[in-house]
Amino acid sequence: FRDKVKSSLFPGFKDIEFQRYKMAIYQEGGHFAFHRDTLHAVTHHATLLIEVRSAHEGGKFVIDHEDDKIFEISFEGAKLTPADKKQKKNSIEDLKWVAFYTDAKHKVEPVLSGTRMVIQYDVYSNMETSTVAVDTTDATNQENEKDQASEEEDDDDEEEDEYDEDQ
Repeated sequence: FRDKVKSSLFPGFKDIEFQRYKMAIYQEGGHFAFHRDTLHAVTHHATLLIEVRSAHEGGKFVIDHEDDKIFEISFEGAKLTPADKKQKKNSIEDLKWVAFYTDAKHKVEPVLSGTRMVIQYDVYSNMETSTVAVDTTDATNQENEKDQASEEEDDDDEEEDEYDEDQ
């Protein structure tokens, strides 16, 4: 998953870390309304959901962008059958997963029967690329220094105005 998530969401980036956050379990009627993920650090940029094979109906995962549904994934029928076990169809490539940026609005539709389970990972990146590292710290500091200097000049002008009125 790591390489696929890295190449699709963070192409060219050096360091991507995955930290297991929680297991989400939705029983019959369980759902989650549209929301955006809470950031757990300034370097938290994406979420990875990996199915846990379980028999259920419903519980589609939907990503919505600017009120246009753009992506749906169903983990329905993901239960490992005895035939799958016999054929050793339990490899990581057989699992369903989805990764998305934390600012993507998404939801889980109601589970109609059974139990839907996914493991959620937070995806962290220091946002340095292997080709170009963008450091906005100096630019931000320069802007803050300009703002402070401007405020100090305004304060000095007010003091001069008060001095002129006294004379």
